Amino acid sequence: MESELNKEKYMEQSQPALDEIQIRDNYVNKVYISACRSARLAAVLVDAVIFFIPFILFNLFYYGVNNYLEIIRSPGIGHFIITLIACIVIDMSLNGYLLYKYGQTIGKRFMKIKIVDMKDNLPSLIRSYLLRRLLIVVLSCIPLINIISMFDIFFIFTKDRRCLHDYTAGTKVVEVEIP
Repeated sequence: MESELNKEKYMEQSQPALDEIQIRDNYVNKVYISACRSARLAAVLVDAVIFFIPFILFNLFYYGVNNYLEIIRSPGIGHFIITLIACIVIDMSLNGYLLYKYGQTIGKRFMKIKIVDMKDNLPSLIRSYLLRRLLIVVLSCIPLINIISMFDIFFIFTKDRRCLHDYTAGTKVVEVEIP
């Protein structure tokens, strides 16, 4: 009789109660599989192509074709600040909602992967945008430090497939099924 009670008590403790299961955006949190390297790389390339077009158009319209070519040859601090603000506005316009709602950029959504924190929950927009994306963008604009951003992507070849920006934000990229 006593062993039966211990067995039932153990079974109750080993299974989470329904209220302990976190539900967000009609998805039940579960343990996710790390995204494969090729999906992560493809997502970055899709995001880069999608970002590149409006970014170049902005620069051409803002500076004009001839002035833009001159600025590329010898950029100043004013150009750096305007370019950084343009990058933030364009990127947030393209990916802000998706990052907040699903933990995905356009490329990640296309590749069916998403960003989660280390407990497999969707990270806050501050974590997924400021610490993951913006920090690397800013570092890539600073001479001598920009080499860090160039090596960031190579960290997908480590055992846990996390890049430097994943470590700074406490996140990882996982596979997900999108309905």
